[in-house]
Amino acid sequence: MSSFLKMFRRVALSTAVGTALVMSSIVPAQAVVGGFNSNQGATVKLWAYGYKAADLLCSGSHIGQGWVLTAKHCVNDIGVNTDSTRVVWGNPNINWNTENYSGSNSSVDEIVTNPDSKKDLALVHAPGLAQSWAPSYYLRSGGQAEDLKNASCIAYGYGLWKDDFYANGAYAKHQRGLNVRITTARTNITSSNSSQLRGKGHNGGFLNTGDSGGSLICNGVLSGVTVAYWPGSNTNTFMSISDAERQWITDVTGI
Repeated sequence: MSSFLKMFRRVALSTAVGTALVMSSIVPAQAVVGGFNSNQGATVKLWAYGYKAADLLCSGSHIGQGWVLTAKHCVNDIGVNTDSTRVVWGNPNINWNTENYSGSNSSVDEIVTNPDSKKDLALVHAPGLAQSWAPSYYLRSGGQAEDLKNASCIAYGYGLWKDDFYANGAYAKHQRGLNVRITTARTNITSSNSSQLRGKGHNGGFLNTGDSGGSLICNGVLSGVTVAYWPGSNTNTFMSISDAERQWITDVTGI
């Protein structure tokens, strides 16, 4: 992960925490701020077992056959490997102060990152997802990022609302959805610090970097993953699933 992204991650997380604390004293760094409670079973959570810091968790999207699409910087930043990582789904309860979680979960047996340094995408295979017949998203097929400009989409991730605090110290990480309008879209990007899509959450909501990898649903299909949140402009950025990305996913997974 580049030094720029590491620095950006720290700045974005601190800004998001400051915003969240105004709303509730118990909102952790990972919170999806604003939005609405959701039960979209195809959005999952990646848990790096053995890590306790809240900023070491990311979201992902089950795309079928146990394959999860997430952000590559999640994998690079937290040192994810097949021994330490589990995929958790079904609105799990996670206690930030321990390594404990509850909910359906699976070990990981394969991790593949996109070979293009500019494409912030990774695929994680969790066989338990396939064995449990967990729901999966339909993938966008065909088209370029520009086709999504001005689209009204929903970004899914995990967040905390003040009534989700448990007396025993566990935080219930409930899945949340955020209505987003795509304001900028471009297929050709120049570096890993850029992304193909930018958008703003309605009513001031945002997804901070702690929930990178979360699902972006446009026109009813999985069309991208959450990359970052830019606090200066209150803008969310996403990596689009355009022609090249869709082909890579098919080449790796057969989906």
